[in-house]
Order: sequence, then structure tokens, then C-alpha cells
Amino acid sequence: MLFFSQSDTEVILKMYIRYGSECLKRLNGCFAFAVYDAQERSLFVARDRLGIKPLLYYCDSRTFVFASEMRALVAWGIPRNIDYTSAAFYFRLNYIPAPHSIFENTRKLMPGQYIKVTASGAETRTYWVLPEPAERETDMKEAALKLRGLLSSAVERRLIADVPLGCFLSGGIDSAIITGLAAQMKPSLHTFTVSFPGLQMYDESHLAAITARKHGTQHTRVEISGAEVQDAIRNVLDVSDEPFADSSAVAMNLLSRFTRRHVTVALSGDGADELFGGYNKHAAHLRALNPPFSDRMLALASPFLSLFPESRSAAAANRVRKARKYLKGKRMRDADRYWLWCSLADETEAERLLDRKYDADQYRLTRKMYTSAIEGAGMNEILYADLRLVLPNDMLTKADKYSMCEGLEVRVPFLDHTVVEYAAPLGSPLKISSHGRKLILKEAFSDLIPAEILNSPKHGFEVPVEQWLRNELRDLLDQYTEPGYIQRQGVFNAAEIQLLVNKLHSKGPGDSPARLWAVLVFQHWWKKYID
Repeated sequence: MLFFSQSDTEVILKMYIRYGSECLKRLNGCFAFAVYDAQERSLFVARDRLGIKPLLYYCDSRTFVFASEMRALVAWGIPRNIDYTSAAFYFRLNYIPAPHSIFENTRKLMPGQYIKVTASGAETRTYWVLPEPAERETDMKEAALKLRGLLSSAVERRLIADVPLGCFLSGGIDSAIITGLAAQMKPSLHTFTVSFPGLQMYDESHLAAITARKHGTQHTRVEISGAEVQDAIRNVLDVSDEPFADSSAVAMNLLSRFTRRHVTVALSGDGADELFGGYNKHAAHLRALNPPFSDRMLALASPFLSLFPESRSAAAANRVRKARKYLKGKRMRDADRYWLWCSLADETEAERLLDRKYDADQYRLTRKMYTSAIEGAGMNEILYADLRLVLPNDMLTKADKYSMCEGLEVRVPFLDHTVVEYAAPLGSPLKISSHGRKLILKEAFSDLIPAEILNSPKHGFEVPVEQWLRNELRDLLDQYTEPGYIQRQGVFNAAEIQLLVNKLHSKGPGDSPARLWAVLVFQHWWKKYID
């Protein structure tokens, strides 16, 4: 087959000509693409297996329009009628899960699916599914050896580039592993981390420096000033063409902006937490499934916990917040507990916030689609749900949108489909148990992980949103939550908004900062796209 250009996209075109939809099974990596067949007068639109790249479309009886960003569909002129079921998801989860979008009749193509559009209509098909949750019994050392080989190959594939390339480096084991493997294959590897001076609770840069020294990388530590934070916040708000309230998008945008000054492609450790049980909520689920004796003491202390302030920005107050949320979830069915621990607000709180009705049946159906595998269950069911819900709709959306707006491509070796297909069905005790989290990663890559990091607690890519709302963003928050503005807008319950604002400025703000950040993001989006 002859090639007529130097473009890598021509390879996909020629594969489609030869194999049709079967070409998707021959691709490895992230993609969202379309092919128009002039002879057949058909359109083929596909999205990668794990949902690393986005693809949105608007469809009615006469029109099919697709794009990688909502702003492109808006520019074309799609109807901008808000889908209030999507808004209900947003104020519960802080993001809108596929296939929903903020606008009616505009959908997100699900990971592992394609659409074929012909004169007779549009047909959606699934070409890849995440391996069903299982508990495949495997020897730890054997599994670790196999996993190391698969991930090493995945990193090697993602180092192929004709532009400068580097790695994101946090203080955790995921980026340490990717950096360690990449440094073995690419001498003088560049690594990048951001630092928030004076905010020790949010700063892992000292741990990242330890990993950089271990692997001899050319490391850049970027100290973020208050002015740079404000600029990044404005940028994130402007780039968000659909409400998206994971506040760590600001840190992602800052990291991407400074990384892009040196390289065009960056490898990241995204996906490892969902595959191998790295989140605090995973440890909490394991504890709820196998409650220790100390849970009895915690239950006895429960009436007194309400006497103490809750906050994400102070260590002691954050422990109180987590303890109360744990006790609330522990009493629930497994699927309900999972949904609660994925959320910033429960259904009642989200309903009180919105002054609009939504389709409760559609909400329940989508929720069931994402949680139906959690039936009594083991940890793999929890991880399976995270790989389908949290990973593509939150983590990968954040990584793609707020890096690509800076011209930086982020590649994710842990989500090579060969790695996922092997790791997902492995027995959960190889991933998380009472002995710790990500056990198989520590077994397989202990030589690449500095001892100081190997057993350090999970930190997360968090930002001081409570401090921002009380200081840098206070004027903007006041503007967007002013009672007269809220009433004219007709979306929110003004009294509920005021309760959140009052709680923000109290001694025990709890989750009000995260919920008000969601309100602020929505209001900025509303002003730009609706008002």
C-alpha cells in the first residue's frame, strides 16, 4: 500500500481502507478520529479503549456534528438547552459522566465505541470492553514479572516521538515507576513538578526531587506564585467549555504550562490508582468490607465527632471529615457506599442546590450503569467501577483538556490496553490488602521507587481551593453567588447557596469549598455560553 505523505494519520486512513472497523483492534494508544468514505457516503467516528481522548457529537434527524471540544460544537451552532439531569450529576460528582453532556442531544462517545453514520442513520457499536471484574489467582512474583514486562513495553512505545519528551513527576510511586523505566531507555530525561511554597500540605516537590536524583533526570521544580495561580484559575475557567469542577485542574494546567516550555510530550502515571487500588477511598472500602475492631470504637465516638470542625485544609479537621463520611458509608449497601464516596454531595444536597427538575429515571439508569458490577463484593468490583466512571470522566478529562490547551500532549503508559487487560482481572489481594496498597507495583518495581516514597501515605494532586475562595477568588465568588443574580438566573436555590457561603467562612467548612468551587465554575461557564 502506497503512502503519499509524512503524516502518521495517513497510517490510520490506510488501515481503515484495508480493515474497516477492525482497524481499531490493531491500534495501541489514545485516539479519537473520523473517516469519511466518499464512495459509500458514510462517516466512521471512533474513540480509544479507555477514553483518554474525548469525542463529542450532536445528533438529530437531519444532522450529525462531532468534535473533540464542546466549543467547536457551539461554534457550529448546536442548540444550547441545558440538560438538568447532567447538571444533577455535575453537582454530585463534580463532573458529567458519559454519555451525558451539559446540553440536550449532545453526547459523549463512550470509551471503546465507534459510530457509523449512513443515509439510514447513526449506529453505535462497542469494539472493546474493560475485562469484567474477576479474582484471577496468580502468584505474586510471577504476576509482578509479567506486569513489569508489559509496562516496560508500554513506556517504550510512548517514548517514540520526533519532538522533545519528558515526564511528570510527583511524590508518589506511579510517576516514580514511569520515570524510572523511561530514564533507563532515554538518557538525560527531563522531569517536571510544581511546588506551592508555604503550603506544605499540598507540596510533594521534595519527594519528587528524591526520585529525580535516584534516576539522574534533568529535573525542573516550578515554584508557583500567587499571581501565577490566579492566572491559571482564570485560564481553567475560560477553557472549561463544559462545567468541570475537579479543582486540581488548576495544578494540572500550571504543570502543563511550565512543562511545555521545555518539551512537547509528557508521560504521566495516570491510571495506576484505579488499576491497583491507590486511593484513600479504596482503603476505606476494604476496611468497610472487613471491619477491624477499632471500627467499634469509632462508632462509639460518632456522636462526638459533630462537635469538631471539618475541613480539607487542616490535617486534624480533615481526619474528622473522613471519619464521618466513612461511618455514613459503612452503613450502606456496597453500590450506595461507592456512589457516596465518589461524590461531594449526596442526592438530597444536590437536589436542594438546584431549583430545576431533572429526569430522575435517567439519573438512576446512568448511575446503575456505572455501579451495577458492585454486588457484594470484592475490591476488584470497586476498581472496575473506577476504571469506567472516575478514570475517563474525571482524571483523563482533566489530564487531556488542561494540558492540550497549553499545546502539551500527555501519554499514559499504565493505560496501554495490554497492561489493563492483564492487570484488571488479577486477584485484588495482589493490589490492595491490609498490608498496603498497590502491592504488585511495589513488588514489580521496588528497585525504581525510592525508599522514602515506597510506603509514604497517598497525597493526591490537591490544591488549596478553600484558601482561594476565601482570598483570591472571594470577589468573583461574591459576584456569582449574589442573591439577586441567583434569582434572575433561575438555576439555583438562593437560600442553599447562601448556606454554603456561610459554611465556607465558618470554623468547620467541611466540603463546602469543593461544592462552591463547582458553583463558581458553573457560573463562569453559564455567563460565557448561556447568559
